[in-house]
Amino acid sequence: MEGCWPLCVSYWRLSDIIDDSTLDKPHSRSISPTGIHWSDKHHKMFQGISLVTPVWTDGISTYPLDFRIYHKDSDGKTKNDHFQDMLRESAARGLNPDCVLFDSWYGSVDNLHLVRRLGWHFLTRLKKNRQVNPDKFGNKQIHEICIPNGGCVVHLKDCGMVKVFHRGDDGNGVQFWAKDILNLEEKTRQIYAVYAFKIQKYHRNLKRYCE
Repeated sequence: MEGCWPLCVSYWRLSDIIDDSTLDKPHSRSISPTGIHWSDKHHKMFQGISLVTPVWTDGISTYPLDFRIYHKDSDGKTKNDHFQDMLRESAARGLNPDCVLFDSWYGSVDNLHLVRRLGWHFLTRLKKNRQVNPDKFGNKQIHEICIPNGGCVVHLKDCGMVKVFHRGDDGNGVQFWAKDILNLEEKTRQIYAVYAFKIQKYHRNLKRYCE
């Protein structure tokens, strides 16, 4: 992830981050929540428990807010269902983040609309085939448009106006980001990108100390 110290700490401070991780359980096939899930650790499908977690961070400290075990056979819920359940629960508890951060897996139109209905803002990664309209002449896949270094405002299909950014290929492909604050600067997006990395660190520590 990118590194940058906060520039506007008083405003861009508190973020809610949601992501999932697989807890390795290669010898526990009889435990009901286990299944075959993608493992970032092994870079392949692996036996384990899929945990969906939101955390709260100010860029320094990180606190877990909730968790859900993804096991569709037992409750019929997808990861996106858990995502929405936990956002609603966070709102019911009175949490009010400056921004909700999540990967492209959770960047569906329904999820983006929910964040807005809750009165929050989002920063999400977008898959390269997401449809955007940069010039009012029709939709294109986001990887087909020219995005300047400072980002540009486009219409995200079925969602509304967003500001999109890109990050050059670092060996994992070009990254595309979308934020619903249209005057967001690239340096501030970089701060959020650093914040987003906090949940990966949380998951690593969880596996290290709790598995």
